Amino acid sequence: MSSSQPIRSSIYKKMYPDELMMEAFGTLTPNTTARTAYFFDLWMKRRQYRHMLGAMSAVDSATELLNTIGLRNPWDYQIRGFEIRFEYPEDLAQFKITWGK
Repeated sequence: MSSSQPIRSSIYKKMYPDELMMEAFGTLTPNTTARTAYFFDLWMKRRQYRHMLGAMSAVDSATELLNTIGLRNPWDYQIRGFEIRFEYPEDLAQFKITWGK
């Protein structure tokens, strides 16, 4: 690894894949302000593709299901409180069908 490459943990790399980080920010290590603003903007844009969950226990189950069907947080969906917002209507539909609640 060259000295110009930032050192990032395997957990960070899994949450923030190189190709998505470069596409979104133009760098692998954006500052916290830029990252927060970017994902907040996504949250606001995704309002039309939202689903409300009833309880915290449902949030844990939903997160597990979303990971199982291959969706990545925060790139494909975001959860805040009891609400999930999706990037694409197809992902919301797939979740609703699979969730079945």
